[in-house]
Amino acid sequence: MTPRTPVSREHPATRQLVSAVDEALSKLQTKRITDHRIHQARRALKKARAALRVLRPALGERSYRLENVSLRDAGRHLSPLRDAKAALETFEALTTRFADRLKGFDLEPLKRALELELVSVRRTMRPPSVPVLACIDLIQIHRERSRGALPTGLTLDAMALKKIYRKGRKMFIAATQAGTPEALHEWRKQVKYLLNAVEAVQAELGRRAEKLLRRAGKIADLLGEDHDLAALMAIANGENAEPLADDAKQALAATVAHRRSKLQRRAVHHGDRAYKHKPGRFLHGLLEDASAET
Repeated sequence: MTPRTPVSREHPATRQLVSAVDEALSKLQTKRITDHRIHQARRALKKARAALRVLRPALGERSYRLENVSLRDAGRHLSPLRDAKAALETFEALTTRFADRLKGFDLEPLKRALELELVSVRRTMRPPSVPVLACIDLIQIHRERSRGALPTGLTLDAMALKKIYRKGRKMFIAATQAGTPEALHEWRKQVKYLLNAVEAVQAELGRRAEKLLRRAGKIADLLGEDHDLAALMAIANGENAEPLADDAKQALAATVAHRRSKLQRRAVHHGDRAYKHKPGRFLHGLLEDASAET
């Protein structure tokens, strides 16, 4: 039988989904769009999609995929600002942390290019903003379509958490074997899915969930910085980038490789602990812990 944990009449994942969607709209429906508001809206949309994954068995596959695509595409309209901002912040953090290592190399052309890109993307977000309006439209379509159709009185289908954990464990193994930016990024996405999904139903779980959240959060942070560093080097090596001198580019590449290696080792260390159990044992531990506290 599928293990189920009793929940209150209003499903916690449904509450999170509705609340996150409303939050995203409130951050975007304003006369003044700031970087912080865009960031908050993107984060809210990720929480909404995490709640959808938990509700997936109750919604049915067709409805889940339809709503997930709407919220995913809505978030993608806001991604260029995050990417441009992250690239500049990553560059500044790297050159500050490794100032001695990069001393004497001219990296200003890359910094100027990153600054100009951020200014350009920020202009596209000023009202009336095509990306922001497109994002709002998709969120509103989702909200209208799902009004009155979201699950309320049901039990938590724990198999949804098990499925998310299983896929994350699979991506963890693939990432440790391949070590490519793409594999690591896929693992990071699955870690974030697990993090947000457990947060959505944390009230129904025990203390073991808190430990899992801390560990998953650490992995997500480490892999996030790793991804941003890989993206920075892709920009530096891109055809449209303002060219750096060979010695400067080599110094930057070596520094990025050094930092990424350390980040990946730490992420794998935490991943070994977070994904040490098989999916069935993981789920049993969460539910057993929750039962012990009720």
